Amino acid sequence: MLHIGAGLVLLVVLAVAVPATYHAGKAWVQGLVERQGAGEEKAARSLKLLSAGRKRYVILSTLAWATWGPSVAFGAYLVHNQLSHGPEVLLVNLGATFVCVLIAEVFMISAFIAQVSGSKSGKISSVAVVMLGTFLAILGGVLVSIQAYLPDERSKLVYTILSGICILIGATSTHGLGGWVEHYVHRESNTGGANDAKEDTWDEWCFWQPFRGGSVFMLTQCCGWVLFGASFLGLVWMSKLGIAWCGGFCLSHIRISVALIMVFAQLFLAGSLKFFKHERTPRDSTWFFDWALLLLLYCPHGLVVTVVIGLYALLPAYAAGSVIFSIFAVLEACCWEWPAFKIWIGSRLERLAERLLGGVRLVHDDGDGEEDLGKDDRLIFAYHPHALFPLGVIFFHLLPSFQTRFPGIRPITLVASVLFKLPFLRSLAFWSGCRVVSGSVFRKSLSDRGAVAVIPGGQAELCEAPRAHSKDCPEIVLHTQHKGFVKIALETGARIVPVLCFGEIYQLTNGICMPKVQSWTYKALGFPIPFIPVGRFGFTPLPLRLQHPLTFVIGKSVPVERVQGKISQDQVEATHAMYYKHVEALYNKYKDTVGYSDKPLVLR
Repeated sequence: MLHIGAGLVLLVVLAVAVPATYHAGKAWVQGLVERQGAGEEKAARSLKLLSAGRKRYVILSTLAWATWGPSVAFGAYLVHNQLSHGPEVLLVNLGATFVCVLIAEVFMISAFIAQVSGSKSGKISSVAVVMLGTFLAILGGVLVSIQAYLPDERSKLVYTILSGICILIGATSTHGLGGWVEHYVHRESNTGGANDAKEDTWDEWCFWQPFRGGSVFMLTQCCGWVLFGASFLGLVWMSKLGIAWCGGFCLSHIRISVALIMVFAQLFLAGSLKFFKHERTPRDSTWFFDWALLLLLYCPHGLVVTVVIGLYALLPAYAAGSVIFSIFAVLEACCWEWPAFKIWIGSRLERLAERLLGGVRLVHDDGDGEEDLGKDDRLIFAYHPHALFPLGVIFFHLLPSFQTRFPGIRPITLVASVLFKLPFLRSLAFWSGCRVVSGSVFRKSLSDRGAVAVIPGGQAELCEAPRAHSKDCPEIVLHTQHKGFVKIALETGARIVPVLCFGEIYQLTNGICMPKVQSWTYKALGFPIPFIPVGRFGFTPLPLRLQHPLTFVIGKSVPVERVQGKISQDQVEATHAMYYKHVEALYNKYKDTVGYSDKPLVLR
């Protein structure tokens, strides 16, 4: 009967804990307002300060009640239905429920701390938040350490999950709420009048603030979050797969290590709050995102290799393989055009190019100025030349300047099939609205969207790219033997719009230049080998910064009359010659203004 009494006592504690804390907190806040409200001005100020944390109070108190309610109900269920299972099972399950109520208690206390953090009594609030976070970290470590004494595998899994929840809530509340409370800024703006304006703000602190706060703050934050991630990896090791793999002796050492890592992660995060330095002028952190976007666009294969190596270095082979398989399965399931991704990329391209690539501009040369391309026209944007890594063909029509000049026109980009054979790169291609270049896909895309973007020279033109880098006689070579796009234009009556990109071919070079070998491998394998893009820093595949802006010149469209019935070879040849004559004239018109005056155009 002893275990029944202990269970009932524990259930009563669970039932009254959070409501008691709520009523005590309300009384504390009310007393705080009354003590600071001796005058009307102080009363108004107190109400203002309380309202500043109102949003956080509502969120945290809601989380507290949402955690407490189901926990108490589940505790009552356990006491009523599991008495026959023996005292050990009952107390283990009630212990898990008790941990959930403790988490609800932390939420409720944090809610009232957030509400009063702007008052004079709120000076101790950051210490209280840190203590709560440290308590959760220690609790998580305890839950990890006692797993050897749990009766079954299900209980061990539940306690492992609760341990992860404890460190997650402890770390995020310490960094988020603790930093927000600690770095409350009281500002006085002297206007020179009788009544100086006063303003209280927390705008110096936000949860995500990369490269802000000083070097010591960044170092301690880095250590804290690395340890935080390591603790979660340790919990993965202690899953059922980890237990089966490493055995009891090894597992006991992992438990102790994970518990210590949890506590040290919390200590680093808590200590970092004291080292945060306020900045009079907030540092522009957009450069970080620009570099991240540049890496995403030009080094997706590098990111894939880094993730795979990192997972295999940190996890057992079976666990790393499972994670990699899950990631690739999700990516494979999301292979479709993603308009939000295209908008996100397009909105950042001009800033990225201005900061890292020397700038970008788009010029529409419409001849006499009377051409007006609309979304009802069928358009083939023919892009020249094929650089080593021609991302321009995918993104030139995502630029805001293109959207402004050609509203409603959203070309589908046709690219080589090799892009769809590499993991992650395949997903990026789909998200960007790319499709495999082939005759049937070309016709269907033109029918679906009314506009396509394609590189007529193809990979054969890629093999000619090194000639642009010749020191003696640099020249821009266009491969003109492909005529399928002209035939499709004659079939559909689509206009062919030339697009010349000046500068892209000089952003990257091939680290091993062997034109004959690359030409042979292209004919034999469909892709030129060796292919080692080299740009910035002399060894990375990141593009160089150019002296002139990356310039996209969109020429006047070449009208093509639709041919009914069979199309003759003479019709294809005549249209093909007319188009490339137009391209050559467009190139010669703009080459001097973009630094290409000494680089003749060669049509092969």
